[in-house]
Amino acid sequence: LENLAVRYKGAPHPALAQLSLHVPPRTKVGVVGRTGAGKSTLLVALFRLVDVASGVVRVDGVDVSKLGLRLLRRRLCMIPQEAVLMSGTAKDNCDPFDEFAEDAVADALEAAGLARSLLHAFLGETSLSTGERQLLALARALLRKSAVVAFDEATAHVDASTDAKIQAVVETQFPRSTLLAIAHRLSTVRRADKIVVMEQGRIIESGSHEALIEQGGH
Repeated sequence: LENLAVRYKGAPHPALAQLSLHVPPRTKVGVVGRTGAGKSTLLVALFRLVDVASGVVRVDGVDVSKLGLRLLRRRLCMIPQEAVLMSGTAKDNCDPFDEFAEDAVADALEAAGLARSLLHAFLGETSLSTGERQLLALARALLRKSAVVAFDEATAHVDASTDAKIQAVVETQFPRSTLLAIAHRLSTVRRADKIVVMEQGRIIESGSHEALIEQGGH
């Protein structure tokens, strides 16, 4: 992200103000900050859900504004606060366009900590807990082998034990992906390669968890 500026219509201040951030390949960067700091706008800009006022977003050196939306979003994956499920089976949800073999989908479910038997199980509105829904979203990302996986406070609505389970999957099952994690719990990004602290659309601190704690700042 290079000198990125985003302003929402009617807002008194920009959501992102000339923000620059480099995320090396295959690393995990955590993003923290108070509500309204601009954390989610980072992901909005990455996925081109809003037009940026200025600046550029590049993935592997490619300006994402030059890519078709379908191509861009097939190479990226977002795990939201609450995973949305379609009416259908686990396979329907992980592989809606029927692009993968059943064994590959079952392997992804298992890697995410879910039972392979869910593959053809019909997922009703209440058949899965909030945590299981998030694990299903992880299975979808694992199946697609996404280059960049973004987590938008993906564990905000689960308990600490489920959060730990999700973090274990994230830490072990995405060795080739670049991870960008917005978090409200510091424990969620404690082992990230770098944590950036945001305030009013700017990065005000960055470094490892240990370094940021030691300096006693924000």
